Amino acid sequence: MSGVALRQQYDMSRLIAMWLCLALFLARVLGQVEALLIAPMWLPSMESWYSGLLPYPLLLPVQIVLLMFMAALTWHQTIARHVSQRSTVWKSVVRTFAIIYFLVMAARLVVQWVRGAPDLLAAGAIPVAFHWVLALFLLLNARSSGTHDLQSTQTLGQSITDQIDKVVAIKSPDGFRRRSSKGVVKSL
Repeated sequence: MSGVALRQQYDMSRLIAMWLCLALFLARVLGQVEALLIAPMWLPSMESWYSGLLPYPLLLPVQIVLLMFMAALTWHQTIARHVSQRSTVWKSVVRTFAIIYFLVMAARLVVQWVRGAPDLLAAGAIPVAFHWVLALFLLLNARSSGTHDLQSTQTLGQSITDQIDKVVAIKSPDGFRRRSSKGVVKSL
């Protein structure tokens, strides 16, 4: 499989994972609304769905805004398929934040469990799991687009090859000749 095909496959996998994160978070928001309004027996109680840090009348609009942002970002990356203009520093900051976010949520679950929660649902497993989904979305979004990386690598590689071709000259009986990186001998 060529480098281009591998990059395209990587980009497609990354986009599928981003859409999956979006679908999971949407399911979480809808599940929480359903737990509040209908309270079906097959869903955990409303108390299991959120920590209470933010009252639900404020949490729901925040979740909707997050869903809109995630959908717009994922849609743009799926349709545009162009070079991301974000700097590598910005991507590094987002990746670092996503990892710290993931670890803080893991610590939150452990602390709640140690403090005496009777089970993982009471310890906040549902909110933590979906915070992990959001952290994964951020991590995937901060990953470089393969097309850009491949193009810049090919351009750099060609530039280096051209410079080597200019510098490397071989003295032969019939004058100066240069060997290109492709193995072709050319007269100067």
